[in-house]
Order: sequence, then structure tokens, then C-alpha cells
Amino acid sequence: MYMEDLDLNWRLARAGWITFYEPAARAIHTKGGTTDGRRSPKLEWAFHRGMGRFYRKHYAADHSEAFNALIYAGIGARLALRLAAGSLGR
Repeated sequence: MYMEDLDLNWRLARAGWITFYEPAARAIHTKGGTTDGRRSPKLEWAFHRGMGRFYRKHYAADHSEAFNALIYAGIGARLALRLAAGSLGR
């Protein structure tokens, strides 16, 4: 939910593992389930923080500070938009 799955798959792919997608697979969530498409502000923050951490860990070293600043600003702008949209939708 906060990019851990993406990070794991990224590292497995870099190690030579092959990932398969099975569209017929079903998962049953227990203890709270999913968020019905809406995230609380706390979950939005955690999700976008995960985006930044994933980028920093796997991509930032290959790009300039200016480019990285644009990426982080984009993540921040997306967070602001999601928070604004969430407050309007409630």
C-alpha cells in the first residue's frame, strides 16, 4: 500500500527473478480491508511518502538535484491535489 510491494518487485527483477501477473487471482483482506477508493489524509501522506522514498532509493542517484527536486515537487503537488479533492468529496 505504501510502495513496499513495488520495492520488492523492483529488487526481485534486478536480481533476475521473473514476475507473473495472474488477473484471475483474488485476495481477501481481513482486519480492516481496503479503503473503498478513498484514503484518509493520513493514508494519503503515507502513500505519497512511500512514492518519494521509492524514487529516492531507486532513481534519484541517477539524476541531477534539479530533476530530483521536480520529481519531489510533483509528488508533493499530487499529494496536495489528493488532499484537496478528499476534503471536497466529504
